[in-house]
Amino acid sequence: MEFANLGPTALSRAGEPSLIGRDELLTEVADALAVSRLVTLVGPGGVGKTALAKAVAASVAGEVRIVELGSMAPEVELPTAVIDALGLRRESLVQALAGRELLLVLDSCEHLVDAVARLADELLDGCPRLRILATSTKALWIREETRFAVPGLASDAAVRLFAERGHGADVATLPAVERICALLDGLPLAIELASGRVDVPLGDIATALGTATDGGLRKAIAWSWHLLPPVERVIAARLAIFSGGATAESVAAVLDLPQPVTVRLLTTLTERSLLTLTDGRYRMPETIRAYAGEQLTSAELDDLRARQAAYLLQLVRRADQQLRGPEQLRWATLLDQERDNLRTAIGWAVDHDQRLALELVAGLSTYWWMRGRQREAGRAAGALLAVLGDVVPDGLAEEYLLAVLHAASSGRVDGVERAHAIVRELEGPFTHPVTVLLWSMVLGPFAPRAFVAEVLDRNELSNDPWTLAVLQICTGLTEENFHSALTSFQEIGDRWAVSLALNGLAELAASARRFDRYSDLLGQALSIADELGTDEEAALLLCRRGDLRLRLGQPQAAGEDYGRALVRARRIGLPDSVAAAQIGLARSARYDGDLMNAEKLAIQAMDDCPTGWADADLATTEILSELAAIADAAGRPDEANAWRHKAGLPTGQNSR
Repeated sequence: MEFANLGPTALSRAGEPSLIGRDELLTEVADALAVSRLVTLVGPGGVGKTALAKAVAASVAGEVRIVELGSMAPEVELPTAVIDALGLRRESLVQALAGRELLLVLDSCEHLVDAVARLADELLDGCPRLRILATSTKALWIREETRFAVPGLASDAAVRLFAERGHGADVATLPAVERICALLDGLPLAIELASGRVDVPLGDIATALGTATDGGLRKAIAWSWHLLPPVERVIAARLAIFSGGATAESVAAVLDLPQPVTVRLLTTLTERSLLTLTDGRYRMPETIRAYAGEQLTSAELDDLRARQAAYLLQLVRRADQQLRGPEQLRWATLLDQERDNLRTAIGWAVDHDQRLALELVAGLSTYWWMRGRQREAGRAAGALLAVLGDVVPDGLAEEYLLAVLHAASSGRVDGVERAHAIVRELEGPFTHPVTVLLWSMVLGPFAPRAFVAEVLDRNELSNDPWTLAVLQICTGLTEENFHSALTSFQEIGDRWAVSLALNGLAELAASARRFDRYSDLLGQALSIADELGTDEEAALLLCRRGDLRLRLGQPQAAGEDYGRALVRARRIGLPDSVAAAQIGLARSARYDGDLMNAEKLAIQAMDDCPTGWADADLATTEILSELAAIADAAGRPDEANAWRHKAGLPTGQNSR
């Protein structure tokens, strides 16, 4: 089972409301999902909807993907945000999920309920094997929705939770605990907040809660909040800016606190259930984070956003220096963990500090391309260019150029002419090593040859080993150049760049019909793709190796490659690679003489092939051609010709 999140990756987090008293409801929801394609858990904040949804998801067989929407801004383009959260590579969420059988959990939908309702309706229409489990304080109210009201805990379960989390309960204290749980409406998160204050007598807790007029959870949050010493209250409010959680180091840097003080404060807030701690990152439950954010003035919020963005820029600069070396995996993972905070920081900077936004976009360039997140880069750059227009901030010409390159790679033309002018105006080598590679890939092919040669010659003056290595690839697609680049990248320790060189050598080997060499190079590149976790690259490489193995008469080995490619391609929503893998599986079965399975696989490929993407017609034609080949092999020429006719191919000719 896999989980994709905008927030924590763990199914169960320290400090998250438990499932005490939820066994019967858990079973009912799981049973409902077996017959209903949309189930919504509805209830007040803090009632434990998220914990229940994750427990249900863990009990369901098959693929599960979870997207936490709580930190998502109301103005966000929801389908795009979900695509990013799931790590998909398609612009259309329906196309990405159309052929998949999976459970999609959309958590904390209430502030986006209309957008979630529209998205759910569209997904249920276009993805026949998809099921959705949503959590919200409000129902979606669309067709097919089965709603479950998640109530507060019954008295005995609430008392048990209170006792396990803090004060304990015995005969003498039981009445006070029962009263506290009743005042908190049996809400698990509220009970945890109250029970965590072991320094406050039970009677005082009951009295304070009894005089409050808010609902259960907000009552507990406000009570717990105002019990905090002033310094803890200030720090807790400021932690609301971390939409993606934070490490002790980042909190200390952004809030300008000594590290020991930071750790002590974070530990105290975690003990009081205002924070959770998972894998070294502190997170504030969204309901509490919303309350904390209310305690900040707009001036305070802007100041904190500016400080956070400045901190993240320094982090990005440090990371960028390491991403082209032996530590790239560690630093790429660190940036993965800060992805939500980085997205928020760029959005803030686009509106308030375009220079800083440009520097963030430029600094993340290597990371985005190494991780296959060109679309994310294009959107961030496009939003920034929409504000800047053709105005290039002083001293940031190359950073502006990188923004244009990201936007252009995603199909936007904002600032392309200005980018060409910038390249002509710049003197000496580029200061960002990745600029050479991106310019050569994105705009270089459309520039005059003499100009391209001049730009590359200019960068030969660079003192950066990575720049000099990548120039070998950019100056000519020869085996000598790729070998030279490969050797340099290996010495530098950049696995991603090594894979670029290996791919180039593999293409040359294939063109020269050196198939043993081609297979070996593909295997090396695949090992790196696995290490880097780049599913898009791995799916492509596996399909290419499957094609080779079929050509060499190894259908079973080819089928294994296509099967692995299919898993990778489905995981990130690549319909072209999904189609290629499914066609390859059908063809492998045919070559192996298993015509019944081959036909089944080809028909499945046809059923799963979504419409509306660039090569959909080509994929459909290839599937129909494979069905014709299967019919020919089975001795059914009339059927084979019918498939060819449907594909618009000449009839009466056997497919190979």
